Amino acid sequence: MKLFTKILFCTVLLAFMFSEGQAQRKYLRKFKNEYRDNGYKTFAIGVGFMPMHMIMSIASNALEGEDKALKPILKKIHNVKLYMIVLPTGETFPKADVNRLATNLTEKSNYSLLLEVSGKGGHVSLYNHGKTDSDLGHVVMVVHDEGEMVMIHMNTSINLDEAKLLANAVVES
Repeated sequence: MKLFTKILFCTVLLAFMFSEGQAQRKYLRKFKNEYRDNGYKTFAIGVGFMPMHMIMSIASNALEGEDKALKPILKKIHNVKLYMIVLPTGETFPKADVNRLATNLTEKSNYSLLLEVSGKGGHVSLYNHGKTDSDLGHVVMVVHDEGEMVMIHMNTSINLDEAKLLANAVVES
C-alpha cells in the first residue's frame, strides 16, 4: 500500500507541475483553433522533452570556440511549441483579437510582458511566467505582421543573465 501511495503522490505532484504550462498553451491553442475553425490556414508543431534534449545535445556539440559557453544554457530549453496562422492576402489580424490574446496571457495566465516592439507593419511581444523575477520559466513570443502570426511557447529554466548571453551570441553571429 505504501508503494501505491507514493506513486499516487508523485502522479499528482507531476500533474500540478505540468498544469501551469498546459494552461498557458491553452490560450495559444484556442486562439489558433478559432482561426482554423473559420477556414484560415493554421499550423502547430511541438518538440517535447526527450527530442528537445537530443536536438540540443547535437547542437551544443557542434559549438566551437567562445560559443561552447552556451552549451549548458541550450540544455535548459525543455520544450518548444510553435503555432502559426496565415490569413489570405490583404487581410489583417483584428486588433481586438490580438488584444484578447494579450489579455488572456497577462490576466488569466499571469504572464508579465517583457518586451513589445512594433514597426513597418510588424509587431513582436515577449511574455514571461517565471518562478522568480530573474527566471524566464515559461516564455511566449507572439510575432505578427499584416497576414501572418507565429506564437512560440517555450518551457525553460534559463535565467535573465543566461538569456542575455544567448541574445549577444545571436547578435554577434
